[in-house]
Formats: sequence, C-alpha cells, structure tokens
Amino acid sequence: MKKLILLVLTLAMLSCSDDDSNSGSGLKPSRIAVGNLPEDVRTFTYDNKNRLETVTFAGTTGTFTYDNQNRVERVSRGDVSFTFQYNDQDKYVSFTTQGGEVNPIMHLGENNYTYNGQNLNFTTDGDWLSFSGSGLTYSDDKGPFANARHLNFFALALMDEASVYYASKKRRIAIVNGDNVEDYTTVEGDNGFPVSTFVYDIMSTYTYE
Repeated sequence: MKKLILLVLTLAMLSCSDDDSNSGSGLKPSRIAVGNLPEDVRTFTYDNKNRLETVTFAGTTGTFTYDNQNRVERVSRGDVSFTFQYNDQDKYVSFTTQGGEVNPIMHLGENNYTYNGQNLNFTTDGDWLSFSGSGLTYSDDKGPFANARHLNFFALALMDEASVYYASKKRRIAIVNGDNVEDYTTVEGDNGFPVSTFVYDIMSTYTYE
C-alpha cells in the first residue's frame, strides 16, 4: 500500500484519452512475465468492450471499472482503491483515495498535467511520455497493448507500478534520464507484436490471446 501511495505522489495523472485507434478486437496480452520468478508474472483479462478489466500478480487482483463514457471510474486492489473525477472536457480534475482524501490535479494543456509540483506528459496515444523524471521515446510499431481499448496507463500503474516499464500501445525505444539513455531491446513475433523486451536488466516476455 505504501508503494502505491508513493506512486500517486510521484507520477501524477494521465490524459483521459478516448482513443479508438485500433479496433481492440485483435490480440491483447493475457500474460506478462517481468522477470524470472513466479511472482513476476502478471495475468490480464478484458471485458466485452476489449477494455482492461483485471490484472493479477503476487496473489491479488486489481480491478478496473468504467463509466458510460469509457473512462476509468475506479481501480482497486486488496484494501487500496482510487476513484477519479473528470471535467466536461474528459480531463482529470482530482482523484480520491479509499480514505476519502481528495487530491486535485491541474491540467496544463493537451496531455500535460501537474500534481504536487511535478509535470507529467503523455503521448497522443496515452502512453507515458515521462514519469519520475525519466522520458520515454517510441516508434510507430506496435506495443503490447496496441489493441486494448480505452487503456488508462496511470490507473494500471496504480495497480502495478512495474507497468511503467512493460505497458504501452506503441513500441518503446528508450528511457532517457538526463544524459543517460537506456535502449529497449525488442524481439518481435507474429502479427508485429513484441514477444520480449529488455531494459535496465529487466526482461519482459509477452503472451497474447
């Protein structure tokens, strides 16, 4: 729980993209191993609209619920939960913890927010453009979640902070932190989807359905 709260304090908010690029009816990750141990395995399920519904790892399941505009309304895992509030332009204005604490978010411009004095930016696809002081670069190739509809990467990070390294709609190229550039090594499988990625000595392998 403390790690999740820390993530909230350091990552800020994602643009509420209602991106319908890609039909969502194709392959999506059902299993991702972020390392070699049993506890490193994540499994995923999707609802009948091809939206992410659950992520399960380390013996517990995080669930995602949506409103009638396909926005993530609530995420919960164990005794930790967050609900999200939006404005008329479908941008986040705040989130509320399970204890009832309301945390305001300032929208600075398209795909750009500030929370607790930090700016957070996202691509037009909704992928992380920067987090915790690091920047991310992408190609136009498919990322593992290219076919997931209405995917909210901030909500996923609240449930699984390691997702900032493995989850994207576009193909990751590198993580940039000042003068330090860490390249992603990607092995591509059938249908143009990555079957493995490697960065910061972390190997992620992907199974699709």
